[in-house]
Amino acid sequence: MYHYLPGVLGGDKEKAASFYRRAIQKMEDENLTENNWLYLNQLVVLAQIQTGLGNAGEAGDTYRKILQTEPDYLWVRDELYPEFLKQTGSR
Repeated sequence: MYHYLPGVLGGDKEKAASFYRRAIQKMEDENLTENNWLYLNQLVVLAQIQTGLGNAGEAGDTYRKILQTEPDYLWVRDELYPEFLKQTGSR
């Protein structure tokens, strides 16, 4: 909710990223990452938040983690990650 809410209404991207990191870590700790679309979706949203906050290094790491977990995630592989690389000039 913090991610989607405008700042004037209490939205906070940093706080949202913190909650996403905690949820992702909990799923990893409990070995709930394999064949889990919710886990992958949380990683995607975290990468998008990190990009929006100007944390390109962290976002790149998150995108690579997604592709390491699920190399055939077409949306990330063919759209999101290449667009991220183009926008940030990253490799």
